[in-house]
Amino acid sequence: MAIPSRLTGTLNSPSARSWPSNDAVVASRRPPNAVGGTSSGPAAKSEGEGDRPENPCKAVEELRPLWEFMEAVIDGAEELLENGDLKQKVFPQMPLETALAYNARAQLYSWQPFTKRVAATAVGTILHTPPAIADDTPEELAQLLEAGVDLYGSSLETFTNDLLSESVIFGSSYLLVEYPKPPSELTRKQERDLGLRPYWVQICADDVLDAKTELTTTFKNGVPMYGVQLTQFRFKATQHVPDGKFGSKEEEIIKVYTLVKAEKAGDRPYVETSVWTKTDGDSGRYLENEDLRGRLSLAYIPIFPVLSGKKKGQYFSYPVLLDLAYANIEHFSVASDLRFAMHMQAIPKAVAYGVDELSLDAGPESILCFEDPSAKLEYVAPPPAAYDVMMQRISAIETNMLNMTISILQPSESAAESGIARRLIMSQTEGILNTIASSLENALNGAIAATAELLELDGGSITINRDFDHHGLTPEEVSNVLGLFQGQLLTRKTSLQLLKAGDYFRDLEDFDPELEAEAVDQEIALQNAEASTPAPAAEPDATPALE
Repeated sequence: MAIPSRLTGTLNSPSARSWPSNDAVVASRRPPNAVGGTSSGPAAKSEGEGDRPENPCKAVEELRPLWEFMEAVIDGAEELLENGDLKQKVFPQMPLETALAYNARAQLYSWQPFTKRVAATAVGTILHTPPAIADDTPEELAQLLEAGVDLYGSSLETFTNDLLSESVIFGSSYLLVEYPKPPSELTRKQERDLGLRPYWVQICADDVLDAKTELTTTFKNGVPMYGVQLTQFRFKATQHVPDGKFGSKEEEIIKVYTLVKAEKAGDRPYVETSVWTKTDGDSGRYLENEDLRGRLSLAYIPIFPVLSGKKKGQYFSYPVLLDLAYANIEHFSVASDLRFAMHMQAIPKAVAYGVDELSLDAGPESILCFEDPSAKLEYVAPPPAAYDVMMQRISAIETNMLNMTISILQPSESAAESGIARRLIMSQTEGILNTIASSLENALNGAIAATAELLELDGGSITINRDFDHHGLTPEEVSNVLGLFQGQLLTRKTSLQLLKAGDYFRDLEDFDPELEAEAVDQEIALQNAEASTPAPAAEPDATPALE
């Protein structure tokens, strides 16, 4: 795994917190010429290499080290230490340190999965309410989404969670709408009888090879529009092939989706799909399997990206948690050094003075005798004050990571903050979360539109809840609402509506403020009626008195 450019310098240097050089991003934002259009095109190769489908584009080559770095940070310390280059960066070997001592020191690490926890917090915050299917969605399409959106029967909520998690960690993930290739030309009814249906596929960022775009005229709902359109998308995948009678093995393939333009007026563009498999031998070239060539009756390639970080072109972006991951690595390095130093403090070194050669027999019954009166034996260890610098540095790193977490992903829950301060923090947080949620919602709606078109249906949409302040009202805010009600400045119904809007009744799924207010009023009226009704007079006791 290559080391990202931001880790080639000192971890503590200010330059380690700046974005890497990105001439490609600047170039991609320049106005394209009218002839060539725009493309993320393949990286510069030798002559003829442009015809090899396995070659990635420049954007992928530049982002791949960051994807591998983020994957190692998410996987944890074991994955980080398995990489030799990164291990030397986090735990540099000292000039006089033996390999045995170096490896022993590296094993005394201290790792905290801050980046992984923040990623889970981001996904949970955005998807605290499951994606909602609109009421105008055709019944057939709604049933398909509820039955399972992919070939594994995953629910819409599960699929969306995986899609978003991939995007938050790596900066981008992709949703592909696919349709199984029928054995022959079939009618729509025959396809339904066979259970053939569109299905969704999640594509990971590090599997993408290229997303080529061009300036062309497209049709949106029958209206011609001139702009950038995806014309080819390549990505890696695996398929299982038989291996003997009972075994199977994975085979890497490359899938290519190409938009075929209309050759003449009246024709409709379509998407051609091809599968390339690796040949045996030393050449390792990929050849197309013509038997697996397919076609989608769509005028666009049904690939929909979910971008979460700083964009790099139209279909790629940097990991949104990249800065936090770098801070996580710096914390890993300093905390591990502190743990090793404390270990050495717990096992001090014995030092003898004025003795040529000494053999110790350790034990409670042992006695050390020295012929030289000036000879002495003592233990040497670093003073505890020597750890103060490292502990201060760890505290500074943790404060920095906490600030990044609050400002980027995690809303503040402190009840001591004023309402204005809390809303300012929330607005800053929700700006980034809204961007990610908007990209996710656009991808899901693009996929549902393509699915509906393949099923020859109209309508359908999915909504992602943007109300990320689901932590509810603070105790102070609840007291204010109750005070306004008790002061007769708010009605019972309005007070209950405010409490419900503040997620105060989140454990009561069917709570209705209007019905609850009516029920309370009826109960109070009944109690008042019972209290105003006079009690019946007591009847005289007819029992004769005993003498």
